[in-house]
Amino acid sequence: MPQEVGPMQALSGTSDLALGWYAVRLGPAEDPQIATGHFINFGLDPAGKPDLVGRPVTVEMRQNYVDEIDKGILITSTTVAMPDEAKEFSYAVPMQEAVFITDYSDLTIRAELGT
Repeated sequence: MPQEVGPMQALSGTSDLALGWYAVRLGPAEDPQIATGHFINFGLDPAGKPDLVGRPVTVEMRQNYVDEIDKGILITSTTVAMPDEAKEFSYAVPMQEAVFITDYSDLTIRAELGT
């Protein structure tokens, strides 16, 4: 059964990816004691900025993220193209990467707009 995490906390950056990057700490979650069934669900919206459409957006799951100088440990990442309208994405974290999560209370999702 999927586990919902608690409220998220914006850490740094801006949700307007046109300005570069954005990081959000996930709310606390219990360790499921299994490395399968991990997903990153996220939405992207070019918000009326056609110059963003098609540009790569890399979404990462990190542990121990502090800031852009100390990004912590990269657990996994995926890159998608910025869609031409609001769209939801779901990324299944590979088991061989999820096994490296050691602290489910300290996970951050970070997104960065590429060129």
